[in-house]
Amino acid sequence: AEGAYRRALVAHPAHVPLMCNLGLLLYARKVPREHDQAQKLFEKALSVQPDHTDSLCNLATLKMEFGDGSQAMEMLDRALAVDPGKVQALCSMGVLLETRAQQLYRDLPEEETI
Repeated sequence: AEGAYRRALVAHPAHVPLMCNLGLLLYARKVPREHDQAQKLFEKALSVQPDHTDSLCNLATLKMEFGDGSQAMEMLDRALAVDPGKVQALCSMGVLLETRAQQLYRDLPEEETI
């Protein structure tokens, strides 16, 4: 599949869904050096089409995995501004907010915890 995506991108270098899908394929392999390539593809897709919600959500997921919650939230906010019902963005935002809440709870002094 990767070869087909890469060949298609040679023929259509500004095709946003191709960039997004290849990025997702590379990200899904969980190989660190491919995560960098995936991030670059999502960012390139967004430079061509800044409101591409799939690229925004996929980049947010990648950012969340690497601990950059603030940038992930920014991507998810942008996706939801375009499509308020985008399920992937809503689910990812829920995970991000739950993670933040757990971190805040762990940081509370013991006398403030329930």
